[in-house]
Amino acid sequence: MNCDGSIPNCKSGEQIRKVYERLSSEIGGGYPDAWADELQPGDSIVIFNANSSIRGSHAAIFMGWSSRNGVANVIQGSPGKVVKRGTICLKSACGLPFPLTSTFKPES
Repeated sequence: MNCDGSIPNCKSGEQIRKVYERLSSEIGGGYPDAWADELQPGDSIVIFNANSSIRGSHAAIFMGWSSRNGVANVIQGSPGKVVKRGTICLKSACGLPFPLTSTFKPES
């Protein structure tokens, strides 16, 4: 599922759709909505966004749900960029979600 120079057009929605379909069939059990429903503010998430500069993955901190169905409010950054607030589609209700590949809860 990595993106690099050997995968042409890796940034395309087609690549995201392929990964989403693969994970949905392999994980099952309501993926990704069941995973997203368990998120709590402060949890770390990793999504597949098909960005070839960081091998297809993007990490963010989940801060809660936006007013748009299935869209998460997050804190995120990129290499060499300022950390900022943003939103990421994580549930099927907002269209083709960015596939969740990992979630982490902070230690209490």
